[in-house]
Amino acid sequence: MVNNIKTIENLISAAFDLKNSGHEQQAIDLLNDVITIDPNYSYAYFFQGMFYHDIGDLERAEESYKKAQKLNPKNILINKIFGAFLLSQERLDEGVYYLKIAFYEDPTDVEVAKWIRLFSRIIPDIKRITGRAATPLSLRLLLGKQNIIKGSN
Repeated sequence: MVNNIKTIENLISAAFDLKNSGHEQQAIDLLNDVITIDPNYSYAYFFQGMFYHDIGDLERAEESYKKAQKLNPKNILINKIFGAFLLSQERLDEGVYYLKIAFYEDPTDVEVAKWIRLFSRIIPDIKRITGRAATPLSLRLLLGKQNIIKGSN
């Protein structure tokens, strides 16, 4: 068991080194090795989701984030990043759901509280104005072209 932990730590460290030097696919391959060693290690899937997101493979990013969240459903970081990922995909209801899980686990997180407050107000407005659930177009029309996730008010 101790050898597996050390191996996992080394593989994850090497994966980040590869990613930081521009070798994202090799980094993802190392994370697959971690998953082979311990298929229940949520952070391997979480990091995999981040790496996939960085290279623009949003489908695999989502799959990896979902798996990480399923394995570690109360993890603040996983829920926060997965929620933000879903918001960035303009999937507001789902994004807020995961942010609320993160906030429940850490009610002192001001950033998450701000996101929840903002998006919880926007979703009903979009539904009221358009008569249906939020869509990418209705979100853009209501908010303009602001990048909400990256710090706009």
